[in-house]
Amino acid sequence: MNQEGNTGFYKKIRVSFLQIFSGETYNLISGFISSYFYALFLGPAVYGVWQTAKVFLNYSAIFEFSLPFVMRRDFVMLRGEGEYEKAERMSNLVLTYLTIVSLFATTITVFIALYFVKDLLFKYSLITVALLFSITIISGYGNILTKGMNNYKLLTWSSIIMGTSALIALPFVYYFGFYALLIGLIVANIINAVFYFIKRPFHYKWYWNSKWLWSLIIIAFPLYLEQISKIIFSSIDRLLIASLLSFKDVGLYSLAAIVATPVTLMVNSGSIVLFTHLNERYGRSKEKEVILKHVDIPQKIMTWIVPPVFAIGVILLPVLTKIFLPKYELGIIAAQISVFGTFFYAIAGYSANALFVLNKQKSSATIFIISGVIKIAGSVIAIKMGYGIAGVAFSTVLAYFFYDNMMLWIIYRHLKMERKQYLKRVVDKLLPIFLITIFFIVDYNLHQDVSNVENIINSKFLISLGLLVLLILPIVYIGYLRIKPYLVKK
Repeated sequence: MNQEGNTGFYKKIRVSFLQIFSGETYNLISGFISSYFYALFLGPAVYGVWQTAKVFLNYSAIFEFSLPFVMRRDFVMLRGEGEYEKAERMSNLVLTYLTIVSLFATTITVFIALYFVKDLLFKYSLITVALLFSITIISGYGNILTKGMNNYKLLTWSSIIMGTSALIALPFVYYFGFYALLIGLIVANIINAVFYFIKRPFHYKWYWNSKWLWSLIIIAFPLYLEQISKIIFSSIDRLLIASLLSFKDVGLYSLAAIVATPVTLMVNSGSIVLFTHLNERYGRSKEKEVILKHVDIPQKIMTWIVPPVFAIGVILLPVLTKIFLPKYELGIIAAQISVFGTFFYAIAGYSANALFVLNKQKSSATIFIISGVIKIAGSVIAIKMGYGIAGVAFSTVLAYFFYDNMMLWIIYRHLKMERKQYLKRVVDKLLPIFLITIFFIVDYNLHQDVSNVENIINSKFLISLGLLVLLILPIVYIGYLRIKPYLVKK
């Protein structure tokens, strides 16, 4: 492919990334602010109830058989091949099926909440989750179609709607408490669903074709196994904490999610944009060059750009928590540890995209199941040994580290690349993480006394922060050199 073609292609990716990133950044800031105030107003015990219930939002996927993901891939490929009518019919078929199963999931969840859940707050939280199953049908599906059509301006506006709705809900949560939070979530998602329905790319129609649907389910089944494994094992930590410890500990553990948000924002935005653009351009191609564009190039860039972002956030966390969320101090260490696991999990998304293109979902599902077993076993052992949520966080890091590197190994083996190339890639990925980890270990020993703000903000802290900045400068520079060829201006 000629240089001019590559230049135009990377420009499209850059523009799309900036569009989705701007919307997600606004959503990040508003979400961070709203999450902070929700946590502050409600306290860890009550906030932990919603954090536990929120886990089940993704469980509607049990009935979806991963059809949205297959539709997203095939929808892009069909449009890239000029088969617009077939792409539209397939999208209406999948939407019809999802409407049916979402209503079914809503009914089942409401029934369970009403007759089997005793805790009143948790009962109403699950009912809210059940209602969101149905409310988010149009918005969730619209989000998939919008990504498939590379209309990232629309995604930006959707992010603005959701972020603004969260901010508007804050005074109501302050005055009316937990139930105002649940009502606010329902109202915000209704508004977003209406927005996506108005902006739909074509008229939705009730369409049914059993034979076609069954063929899509067969294609999607390996991916379905991976998705279900991912949903269960990515949320099992909070469920274990809720069952073996308490809702309050889940609330403390949720501090990690606030810290992890900036890490996932940049990585996930890049993954979404790259996946759709590459599928649109190369269609069903499984050539080595295409697969490496999915995974190798973005990982080389992200592994030297993202770590400095969460490094500064992690070192500032004790100060910020002590000042703004003093009731969550017991969650600081778990949050600092969890960020490393979030990084490995997020960066593995590029490998997941490549395996999806290669139709290697069985391999990725197997790897995730093994990772999940590591996570569950490690978490249970850590809790039983008295390490609490910090032990759960450490087990999660080990599990996601294994998951990330095994996914990459499957891809390199499929491409028949040499083992030393794989090891070189792993070392390259771990080097910035290793340097920052060593710094944190030393820094933690210098600042163990966090009984008051004065003991945190002192000359030692400022010196260590300065040293961290000096440490990450060469990391940032290497990341800049790697991304520079793709920052085309023409």
